[in-house]
This record gives sequence, C-alpha cells and structure tokens, in this order.
Amino acid sequence: MRWFVDFTAWDPAISAMRRKRYYVSGSLSITQKKVRANEILQVLTRQLAQGWNP
Repeated sequence: MRWFVDFTAWDPAISAMRRKRYYVSGSLSITQKKVRANEILQVLTRQLAQGWNP
C-alpha cells in the first residue's frame, strides 16, 4: 500500500482545480509515515496560505 498526501489546488493554466499527491517514503515505519505525512500537511498548508500554487 502506498501512503500519500492528497489535495486539490487551483491551476490557472486550465482555470480549474487540479488534484495533487505527495507520496510518503515506503521504507518508513507506520509511525514515521504518520509523522512525515503530518509534516507535509503543515508545510503545504503554510505555503498555500501564502499564495503558493503548485
């Protein structure tokens, strides 16, 4: 099973929301995967709030 963080963000090129995924390394333990996913969420939330667009 692959672990990932999934979200949608506005894509100005197509004028619509687009789905984006960031995958969590498969070599980590479940606890480490949860911690890493949480770190990704915090960084993405901060960047999106500042206007960043993937």
